[in-house]
Amino acid sequence: MINYLKKWLNLNFYISELDQFLQAYRKSHPKLSCSQKEEIQKYQAIHRKRDKPDASNNQPGINELFWE
Repeated sequence: MINYLKKWLNLNFYISELDQFLQAYRKSHPKLSCSQKEEIQKYQAIHRKRDKPDASNNQPGINELFWE
């Protein structure tokens, strides 16, 4: 849809050779590698823990230990 709008509005932007290569690579390799999947899962877990901290795990942080 966006590409259609760009063409219709005659918006031509410079695309570097690196970006062109990465676009072609993504098209030819749609599946994620095992390491990419692990990385995604790792950061999803980090975001879940950050957004919804476990209330039962009330361990004092490093600043609380020093300032008490």
